Amino acid sequence: MARLTNVKVAGTPVPRPCEAVLEVSGAADADGRPHGKAYPPRVVIVRDATEEGLAVGFESAANGDGAFNYVDAEFTVLDAGRQPAYRVEVHRAFTSGWRLHKPADRGKRMVEVIELCGGKVTLHAGGRPVTYDVGPFGAGR
Repeated sequence: MARLTNVKVAGTPVPRPCEAVLEVSGAADADGRPHGKAYPPRVVIVRDATEEGLAVGFESAANGDGAFNYVDAEFTVLDAGRQPAYRVEVHRAFTSGWRLHKPADRGKRMVEVIELCGGKVTLHAGGRPVTYDVGPFGAGR
């Protein structure tokens, strides 16, 4: 079974990570035909927040006064043999969403969700890195 490890946001280790998503999607018309460039990469990190608090997600989203701020992030997915299968590095990202959710059901765990929109994402897999760099946000792109 794959395992998530070495998860960091803004240089801070993220304890008890349980899910990570890296998504790149492209613009399409109503008929599904592609047009334009792909959207900036989206990274979602989910962690079990039941036993340990962490401020970095909220801090990067709110940034004190809500002003825009870049953060970096990274995570590694290990394969069943505990060898790195994927490593993801995110640079010049902004926090596009943050949630802390404690379901009403007492048996359910509390989770924290950090969503990042990456300006530059490098995926290391299959022995080589692949980078997608949309450039600085707000630079007329």
